[in-house]
Amino acid sequence: MATYGVDFEYLAGQWVVRGEAAYNDFEGSGTSLLASRESFALGVLGVERDFGDVSAFLQMTYRRTFDFIDPYQAPPLLIDLAHANAVVNDEVRESLFGVGAGFTYNTSDFRWSVSADLAYFTVNNDFAIRPRIKYQLNDVVSTMGGWGLLHRDG
Repeated sequence: MATYGVDFEYLAGQWVVRGEAAYNDFEGSGTSLLASRESFALGVLGVERDFGDVSAFLQMTYRRTFDFIDPYQAPPLLIDLAHANAVVNDEVRESLFGVGAGFTYNTSDFRWSVSADLAYFTVNNDFAIRPRIKYQLNDVVSTMGGWGLLHRDG
């Protein structure tokens, strides 16, 4: 496997624009329904804004699988195995588009912070929600709690 990538960050006042892209080239991509990994490209573009004690972000994610082999095109006896391989390798769909948003609130002394993230992928109607709370006990030790909900349709 070979990976090639680029990223950037641009700061303009209280706004930050970030992006990254990567191409993962797997040797033998698309050669076997049950064992190969397909080459793919992944890109993320986002903007973040600072509002004093609160910061918020919005981002878009796109993934494109090359040499895509549809697991449902496998012989009937192998469809379940092919689908399991595709799920493990995140290769169930040829392309995937998602949007994400979130915020973080920090107290003025940075001892407490509360944050939440939301992601939604349009192809499958999949979404994730992840709220968190953090307390900084001292300069070295902090505690953190939270939970995550992942809903997958596809």
